[in-house]
Amino acid sequence: MLSSHRFMKLGSIRKPLLQVMSGAVLAQLITLAVVPLLTRLYSPEQFGQFGVFMSVSGILSAVFCLRFELAVYACRTERQARATVVLGGLFAFINLVFFSCVAMFSGVYAGLLPEGIEPALLFVPLASAAIAVFLLLSNYLGWRQQFKVVAVAKVVRSAAIAIAQTVMVILPSIGLVLGDVVGRVLSLFMLCSKSGQSVRNRRPLRRRFYLSLIRRHRRFIRISTPAALLNVSVTQAPTVFLAALFSIEAAGFYALAQKVMAAPMVLIGQAVSQVYNAQFSRLWKSHRSACHSMLQRAMLRLFLIGLGPMLLLAMIAPWLFSWLLGAQWEKVGEFVRILAPMFLAQFVVSPFINLTAIANKQGTLFLWDSLRLILVVACFVLSAQTAASAEVALVGFSLGMSVCYLLMYVLLNRIASSKETVIGGVE
Repeated sequence: MLSSHRFMKLGSIRKPLLQVMSGAVLAQLITLAVVPLLTRLYSPEQFGQFGVFMSVSGILSAVFCLRFELAVYACRTERQARATVVLGGLFAFINLVFFSCVAMFSGVYAGLLPEGIEPALLFVPLASAAIAVFLLLSNYLGWRQQFKVVAVAKVVRSAAIAIAQTVMVILPSIGLVLGDVVGRVLSLFMLCSKSGQSVRNRRPLRRRFYLSLIRRHRRFIRISTPAALLNVSVTQAPTVFLAALFSIEAAGFYALAQKVMAAPMVLIGQAVSQVYNAQFSRLWKSHRSACHSMLQRAMLRLFLIGLGPMLLLAMIAPWLFSWLLGAQWEKVGEFVRILAPMFLAQFVVSPFINLTAIANKQGTLFLWDSLRLILVVACFVLSAQTAASAEVALVGFSLGMSVCYLLMYVLLNRIASSKETVIGGVE
């Protein structure tokens, strides 16, 4: 069993939350600080190419570890968590080899990416692996309550990407892609060294234990992995649709809007998620009512934190982005204004979606993501067929996603308030 010091008192969540959030905020400040420079070094077309590249990488990253990065939170002992990380890393390596071969010997990605980015195809598997393994290791360290290490790793990642993308302007056609990959790989080495220190000199685990753990986590492979693929596809598909159905410039504007707006919410959201989900997994069996009240308070706080800035951005975004990034980027502000309701709903709800995995409700998440993907496809395809503008497509997308997040808010509260006990397994 876990030693008693690994369980945190309900009132002691503030310190680890501040540690992770401080790292997330600093990392995002670095990302935002370099954006005005990057928009003067690269064109909207190049941002569009990079955005589509990252969309494909992000979609593939959802399957690289077979969702064992999420299964860490369902572990009850150190041995289970350590073995889960090893298995997740093994799955990521196998997928890296497989998709690298596909990228080298097949044109499977050619239809997804716009013309001019073909040289970057070889880096899609490496970027996907870096994204997936970084999340796997950071979740493991968060499970071990090593939140300071996670915070530092996120700062290192943002700084490395910012520096590398600036330097790689010497190769403008793929500079953003190469810079991102180099920065992610460098920060991953740091996280690997810290994770290795956590498991060094521990007793090796037997093959039978790994096999039993795979059986225990089979729902993550069979249900959570397809659900994650749907989830990431919903997030990343708009960039691809905008490039394919409207213009590569529109994809570039959307990609930058996502970078500036979604990135801080994802970083802060992941910080909140890592801290709260670590507590939910420990309190789920013995203090279910505490989980429900903790969830409600956390969602309310995030709503109050995000409401003011989002309203302000909705009013001044076009002028602000034109002033900060240059006149050619005014459209980014218009996209931010359109997407503001969705960004706020995502900021409040998405950090707690992993509660569905802790409660073993992966089927619920799969159905929810299926609904979202249908809405995404419908918004962009119907807009293109009716000769509507990219802005009209984004209005439908923003409103549809806002309604979906409201539905997930209701579902999460129902799950947290239920009396059913679902977590158990090998010790």
